[in-house]
Amino acid sequence: MLPDNPSMQQIIDVINANSAKVRAYATSNATLTGAGMPTLKSRIALERPRRFRLTAGITLLGTEEIDLGSNDQLFWLWVGRGKPAGVYYCRHDQAISAAAQQIVPIEPQWLIDALGLPTFAADMVHSGPYQGPDGTLEIRSRSVTQAGDRFRVTVVEQTRGWVLQQHLYTADGRHLASAYESGHRYDPETGVSLPTRIEIQMPLAGISLKIDVGDVVINQPVGDAQAMWSRPNPPGVPLVDLATFTPPASWSLLSAAPPASRQPEPERRESRLRLPFRRHHY
Repeated sequence: MLPDNPSMQQIIDVINANSAKVRAYATSNATLTGAGMPTLKSRIALERPRRFRLTAGITLLGTEEIDLGSNDQLFWLWVGRGKPAGVYYCRHDQAISAAAQQIVPIEPQWLIDALGLPTFAADMVHSGPYQGPDGTLEIRSRSVTQAGDRFRVTVVEQTRGWVLQQHLYTADGRHLASAYESGHRYDPETGVSLPTRIEIQMPLAGISLKIDVGDVVINQPVGDAQAMWSRPNPPGVPLVDLATFTPPASWSLLSAAPPASRQPEPERRESRLRLPFRRHHY
C-alpha cells in the first residue's frame, strides 16, 4: 500500500518489492488474442533474469502458432503462418541489428516487465511522481541500453501501487512498446499483486496482443528446464539469424492493425506521454 501523497522513492520501493518476490512465474491456461488471429490457448513461463517463454496454439487443433522466448544467450520468435517461414533468433549481444530491431524492437526483459513485474534499477534516472488526469501517478525513467537511451513511463494506481501501464520510447520519441495491465489480484501466500489481463503493443513491429493469464503459479519449478529454455527447431523450418538477416521493406511477421476496441485510447495516451521525451495460483 502507498501512503497519501507518496514520494517517488516510496512508489519505487513498493513496485520493486512486489517484483522481487517473483523469481519464477508459470501459467498453462492463458489465452491470447490479436488482430487477424483466432483466440489461442497459451503457456507463459519465466525465470529471472532473462528466461521467458510464450507459446500459443489453436485450442481445437492443438497446433502451435507462436513461440516467443529468451534464454541466457539468445531470444527467438516463430510464427506458424509467418512469411517467409523461419525461427528468427538473435544473441542478446547482437540485438542492435536492424532486423532484430524491426521484428522485436525491445529487450526481452521488457516482456517480463509487461507481466506486471517491472524493476526500477539503480542505474536508471527517474523523475516524478506526476499526477495523471485519471487519478494515477506517473514515474518517468531513462536507461542506457546497447541500442541507445530508452525512456519509460510507468503509470501506477495511487493507493495500492499497482502498475497499470508501461510505455517505452527511444530518445527521439519513437514509441517502441506499451503494456496495459488490469484485473490485479493479490496472493496472500506470496504477498504478490499481479495483473490478470495484459495488452501488449509494439507499433514499429506491428504487434498487438491481449493476454488473459489464467491461473498463475509463482516460484515453482517450470518442469523440463532444458526443453523450456531451448530455442525451438520445427521440422522443415529454417533458422534465421537476425544479426545477418535483411528483411524486406515494410515486412512484419504479425499483423500491424491494433484491436479496434482499443485504438482511440492508446492514441490519446501516447500523445500525452510522448511529449516529455522529444527533449531530453491466484
